Amino acid sequence: MSTVMKGPIAVLNLPKANKELIAYGKKVTGALKGDPQFAQINPAVAEIETAVAALDGSEVAVGGGLITTKQRNVDRRTLMLCLGHARDFVQGLAEMQPSAAEAEAVIVSAGMFVKKVTKPSKAELSVRHGTLSGTVQLVAKAVAANATYYWQWSTGGADWTSAADTMRAHTTIHGLVVGTTYLFRFHALTRAGVTEWSQVVSFLVK
Repeated sequence: MSTVMKGPIAVLNLPKANKELIAYGKKVTGALKGDPQFAQINPAVAEIETAVAALDGSEVAVGGGLITTKQRNVDRRTLMLCLGHARDFVQGLAEMQPSAAEAEAVIVSAGMFVKKVTKPSKAELSVRHGTLSGTVQLVAKAVAANATYYWQWSTGGADWTSAADTMRAHTTIHGLVVGTTYLFRFHALTRAGVTEWSQVVSFLVK
């Protein structure tokens, strides 16, 4: 039986416009900088600031006809990935807090947002036993007509292992240890950008 891990979820709500994304990146780095609870964040604040500056410069250069939009888009994706990894760190820190209120405080202090959990018509992510022992099938709620899905699993929630990405909203994970409880999650890449990580689902492999 799979179980959705409950608790505050850190999200970024990344703006679509580059200028707004740059401003948001500056807001997050400003919140992280100098706060001791984020001292060990990975990527480092300086790395995120470099990504913000790169996109800022590219946006100006594209406007002046100095570079192509392709390079600007590469810098945009780099910044989005940096912010995504920072969010993962903040989420891990939030999950260590003794109460939901303290977890939410950690998320907000990082310049991020707390995901509002509603009851979807279909589970965001479901897990069931595979046809062979030690395998599980993951089924995600489709996020777009065309998307690439990135899957991860973990035994403790600190270190995550990536499975092969797919172009469909489902996959099978092989080689798991029978009798062990695993955590699963996914996110996706669409034309609009990278989605937030799904809620984590716990599942006992048989």
